[in-house]
Amino acid sequence: MSSTLFGTVNAPVSVVLTWGATPRDLDAYAWIPHSQEASGYRKVYYGNKGYLSQFPHAYLDRDITSGYGPETIEFEKFYSGTSYYSVENYTGTPPISYSSAIVVVKDANGNVITTYNVPTTGTESDYWWHVLSFKATSNGSSANLYTVNSLGAGDPVSTSWNNPGSINAVMQGSGNLWTQGTRVETTVTGRYTGHSDNYGTVGTAIFHSENDNNANKTTSDGGAYYGVLGAAETNRNINSKVAFMYIDPYGKTGYIDGTLSGTVNASDNTFYTAGHIFSTAIGSGTGIEPKSLYGNIHTYYYPEDYLTGSGSFTAGGTFNDGKINQYLYQRNIAGQHWGIWDTQLGAKYEGTTGSDWNISFSNNYYTYRINQFEVTGTQWSDKTLSGKVYGYGGDASYTENELTGKTWINVGDAFGTYNPNSSTMQSVMVGKWIETNKFLDLVINNQAALQQLNIPCVSVGKADLSGSGNNMTVSMNNVMFFANSSGAVPKIWATGNVNGGYTGTPSTSVPVALSGNGLSANFNIKRWSTTTNNWLATITDGTGNLSGGSYTGAVSFKGVGAGTINQTNNTFSGTAAGTAK
Repeated sequence: MSSTLFGTVNAPVSVVLTWGATPRDLDAYAWIPHSQEASGYRKVYYGNKGYLSQFPHAYLDRDITSGYGPETIEFEKFYSGTSYYSVENYTGTPPISYSSAIVVVKDANGNVITTYNVPTTGTESDYWWHVLSFKATSNGSSANLYTVNSLGAGDPVSTSWNNPGSINAVMQGSGNLWTQGTRVETTVTGRYTGHSDNYGTVGTAIFHSENDNNANKTTSDGGAYYGVLGAAETNRNINSKVAFMYIDPYGKTGYIDGTLSGTVNASDNTFYTAGHIFSTAIGSGTGIEPKSLYGNIHTYYYPEDYLTGSGSFTAGGTFNDGKINQYLYQRNIAGQHWGIWDTQLGAKYEGTTGSDWNISFSNNYYTYRINQFEVTGTQWSDKTLSGKVYGYGGDASYTENELTGKTWINVGDAFGTYNPNSSTMQSVMVGKWIETNKFLDLVINNQAALQQLNIPCVSVGKADLSGSGNNMTVSMNNVMFFANSSGAVPKIWATGNVNGGYTGTPSTSVPVALSGNGLSANFNIKRWSTTTNNWLATITDGTGNLSGGSYTGAVSFKGVGAGTINQTNNTFSGTAAGTAK
């Protein structure tokens, strides 16, 4: 973006946005330099309004969604580098150039420093108005104000690959949803907002059961569900997938899965989709009545700026600037060690593309929790992409919760769009997570449920690995590798039997080499707390020839381990899980 020096300004400075009746929802954004963010900036906007008394020393006062404004971002301090101020046309239509938007910059006394009017020329894909920037040579009260005043398709810090949307809809169906494996005809109708051009938009929405006959959030027959619908729209065609959790009228619990597809009405962004959903029971006895499900959902989230990724195409192309554009959400029913997750991922790409592609992404925010995802592409054609997601997670939290001292597997689906003109992609992802011991129990006692959910659960090989070093001895026993069918290459692995002893506090920078049954890997302590008596480790560089089952051949694997510490005996134990290929 080109810019012109306006002059020097002193904080505090207020930047006030107003506009006309349409588009109804314009949003003011600011990006403040911050080296600890993956993007290099802390974003101030309706989802993170900021603070005046502490970093980022910038604050958005309100989020107006019905036209006119005002929305004000106050800058109490400037940080070394360039801070950006831009306006997004969240509604999407009409174009932002039709909005009559005005931005006024004011000093501490409310005096007008300068005024900007939105340019009246542009295209329908110009969703952003880049208004100004502040450039400071050091942290303090003084900065140079630069005029930008131009329109563009993406935000000013290179995240233009994503077109986020929102969904308001109703789901309806007929049939007994609680009959296991029975596919129930279902429709979802509603309206979505956000960007919609030839290269589409992606989004998610929370759905829950609702009963007009009473105040309970249940189905008419007394069951209840809660979950997420992920959707991707391209050329006015929309595809979606549901990942719900449920408690049925008889106390059984499990997942509701399914896919729906349909079309969008170009005149008002209403949509209609139809398809089938089905329930799969994986447990019972939660102690929670269906009518109380809505109030007993636990949500863990991972901030967007701390989830990054990379990947490539087999044909030679590569992904870059891979980044989560919304929080990664992980949800479960209170007290249950399984649940659902959802997020959105976007990236730029370059080089030769094709339907054989992969992206991996993980979080680096919480030192006590790890979540890793591997996307294996299955489609990249006609501006549409799709893939399967396999991953793993582990937790060694400071406070007790359903995840503390646990590991789990992640399985799901990725689908979205790509723009060959800008070489950008965007994908919504939804799926399921299951704690390792719960997963291994289902493998033995309810494998049919896992197969119905398309979760790899056929054991194709196993191994015992052990090693010593870094003040500890480590054993990972009965490590089982799982595929969707006998003889196939494994996708995930898991063990409920990790144990060992220690003679001192292990270092977080010294790996323990493990080996056994033709495999080897490194065991890397990431958190070791004798205060909370739990530990967290990554398993990296796994390689070798797998045996002990229907698949015999080369395999690579990685994952995470977590568990508890027994200071009386100087021992530790836990579980581990991960991905394989």
